[in-house]
Amino acid sequence: MNAKSWMWFNALLKRYHGEETQQLLRLLPEEEEELAAQHPVTVQNLSPSTLRRESFLSQVHFSWLLPIFKKLRKAHRELYLRALEGRQRKRLAPQIKLEDPKRSLPEPILTLSRQRLYSKLCPDDLVPRAFLPESLYSQFLEYPRQGLLHLLDTLGLQDLAGEFRFSIDQKSRDAVYRHLDENQREYLHNLVTRESGQKPAKTLLPVLAQDKEKTKKFIHQRGLGTLGQALSGQDKNFLWYFSRRFDTGRAQVLEHHFSKDILPSEEKLEELHNQINEAIAFLQTKSLL
Repeated sequence: MNAKSWMWFNALLKRYHGEETQQLLRLLPEEEEELAAQHPVTVQNLSPSTLRRESFLSQVHFSWLLPIFKKLRKAHRELYLRALEGRQRKRLAPQIKLEDPKRSLPEPILTLSRQRLYSKLCPDDLVPRAFLPESLYSQFLEYPRQGLLHLLDTLGLQDLAGEFRFSIDQKSRDAVYRHLDENQREYLHNLVTRESGQKPAKTLLPVLAQDKEKTKKFIHQRGLGTLGQALSGQDKNFLWYFSRRFDTGRAQVLEHHFSKDILPSEEKLEELHNQINEAIAFLQTKSLL
């Protein structure tokens, strides 16, 4: 059996045999007992709702669904569109030249449609979300999408702080500062006052000062890079779920860092983790995450 199958096996034992699970595992051949032990299931609430794969569908950004819908016949497009959450329907409908149906489907048809749609989206060997191993970033799958976008922009301020810290161009500093919102200014000020970081090879402040959109793009892209580096080396199933929370464009940037052969050093990963924890703590004080 593959990893996914062993996890299901352990989940069923845990659900229906509870404390007797370990005794039953000892009845397996030694090799299979070792394989079962290599794929533990840590989730406590093994109810049908937690094991239902398609429950994650509502969290998938609509841009991942667009290629699937484009391959469907019109009648099937209308059916599957009604199986989606309201926001997904509203964003997807214009892209496939349909009106937002607004009405949902009867419960049995709704469940079946979501199951079939989700099966078209995910790989066959994808581990159910309920079976994902615990990690430093497990909570990221629970954060709202807008909160994750705030996190990216807050992380990107680390690089902007480096630009500020070593620049004597007060005019550009003031212009870029005006491009930020109140919370970003506060966080940037906290970062700039620290004596840390390396001097950029070439300052970008004069360029960023000219255009608010360039400043926003710079911050957001740098945040994507920071988060992508921090998550590199995480469980591949977790990374699949996490990247589907974003649109395909942002996910492509994240996945570029996920797929790198050479991972950041332990020291670098710890530094990135500390940056993320600091950004999360700040956003939570502002009720933005």
